[in-house]
Amino acid sequence: MALRDIKDKIASVKKTAKVTKAMESVSAVKMRKAQEVALQAREYAFFAFWALKRLAHAAGKDISEYFSDKKGDKTGIVLVSSDKGLAGAINTNLFKELDRFMKDHDLVTENTGFITVGKKASEYIKRQGYESLHHVAQLGETEQLDAFEDISRMCSDMFFNGDYKEFYVLHTRFITTTEQIPLTRQVLPITEEGLREFISEIIPKHGKYSDKAGEYDFDKDMPEDYKFEPNAQTVLEKMVPYLLTTSLYYSLLESQASEHSARMVAMKNATDKAGEVAKDLKRQFNKQRQAAITREISEITSGMETTN
Repeated sequence: MALRDIKDKIASVKKTAKVTKAMESVSAVKMRKAQEVALQAREYAFFAFWALKRLAHAAGKDISEYFSDKKGDKTGIVLVSSDKGLAGAINTNLFKELDRFMKDHDLVTENTGFITVGKKASEYIKRQGYESLHHVAQLGETEQLDAFEDISRMCSDMFFNGDYKEFYVLHTRFITTTEQIPLTRQVLPITEEGLREFISEIIPKHGKYSDKAGEYDFDKDMPEDYKFEPNAQTVLEKMVPYLLTTSLYYSLLESQASEHSARMVAMKNATDKAGEVAKDLKRQFNKQRQAAITREISEITSGMETTN
């Protein structure tokens, strides 16, 4: 490779490093904001589902259709991904978890419908030939809750009319800045086991809010009797849709925190790698320049000797 070509390549790599460094900084800011929102939402989500669990315990699960098994033959999945790439293997791992889940539950194209949140999820579903029931992409901050209210209502309607016997949400759970894992949980029908599992996942094992694990024992001092006004069914029918929306919206918050964390780490790795490549190219440039200088000196010396 010519010296000029090496110099051009070094300049190109350095420009790339500046871009990835800028993207890393932007992702770091978004990550901190998304993490804060997701961590704050954990406490709210816990108490919301803690209240639902107590209501269900007091009223009896058969009092609301949300708790009843259906005889439909289809399964619905709300798949939450990112809109953009350059976030490491976060979406790849999500889709691997989806494939594993479908295989374990004997789900195929004919008996599965998808509601996708995020461009990457929609693209994957189309490539696999799955049925798309609804798609939401590039949500602004003010549109997020409204969009999930629509998704919640859509899931409930298809569940109540008997077309779908169950609904799951699949998203990426935020653990730490460097660790995010795909997670699948059932949202309809609502079960006590599902509530317990969801609440346990809300409480982080370490970091912010991890010290609240002892406070969030939702089996502690469970009252036997409640008084409902006007009646238990009316209270549940008003509360459950809102809590179902909260459950789905929470999956978006976790997914966004995971996405920005993964992208920040990916861009940092890219910046570091660009620095290494630039260093190797600089070393190659110096070697070739030294060789050229040595060669020129040899030619001058040989010419002088010939003249003498």
